[in-house]
Amino acid sequence: MRYLILFALAITSMFSYAQKRQMQEVNPEERAQEKVDRLDQELNLSDEQKKELKIYFVEAQKETKKIRKKQVKRRKAAREKREQLETQRAEIRKVRKNSMEARRSATEEKMKSVLSNEQYTKWEEIKQERKERVAEKKRKGFRKGKAKGEKNRSEKKGRNRVKGQRN
Repeated sequence: MRYLILFALAITSMFSYAQKRQMQEVNPEERAQEKVDRLDQELNLSDEQKKELKIYFVEAQKETKKIRKKQVKRRKAAREKREQLETQRAEIRKVRKNSMEARRSATEEKMKSVLSNEQYTKWEEIKQERKERVAEKKRKGFRKGKAKGEKNRSEKKGRNRVKGQRN
């Protein structure tokens, strides 16, 4: 049963691929003629109408092709610009990170030169405690001193509610 399904899928995909290729290879004149023939069967067109519509359809397809080419170029340019911006952002982040690291090490050196060994050790401990508190807040999702979902004072008192609405 599985082989039968796989075989059917393979055959279907081959036919759809062949149709796609066949549609792409048809030139504008042939396509225009096919459209005119279909319209002629449905609307019973005169020779003059057929001729005029064929010319119009050929021109329309050529213009559509130009528009598609422009769109492809625009998309490609936009993609390249996006990639370039992302590269620039990465470089900016790298520069910022390096400058912050240099600033931290300069602060570290200055504190080490100004403070006594005992003061420096205590300063290191304080710095570590602050770092842990920040990490704890990040882990719990705290923002501006409140937990996620916790209301601020004005919301608790009902100041931000819509007229006629009660908590």
